[in-house]
Amino acid sequence: RTALHYACVYDQPKMVTLLIKMNSDVNICDDDKSTALIKAVQFQAEECAMILLQSDADPNVMDASGNTALHYAVYSKNTCTAANLLRHKPMIEAKNKVYLDQLYLQLFDIHFF
Repeated sequence: RTALHYACVYDQPKMVTLLIKMNSDVNICDDDKSTALIKAVQFQAEECAMILLQSDADPNVMDASGNTALHYAVYSKNTCTAANLLRHKPMIEAKNKVYLDQLYLQLFDIHFF
């Protein structure tokens, strides 16, 4: 993981901003193929997620399980972050490795993470 990933995990928006100003790649993936945006959403660091989205983080990157940031926002019922992600044109029909899309997860309240 990069410093940007850790800044998101620990909900440090000022550090996220600083790292981006220092040219950190907002779309770099860790060993699990997670971006900093995915980590921000997983750890409910909403301000960090917004900063990343405003800095052109790609909401369509899939991690090793095939989940996007929107999958994690829907799974955690984080409507604010989900709404912000939807403003950045995510693939709303993206299916993860078990072929579940965000709507299906929400409708049937499926927990598998």
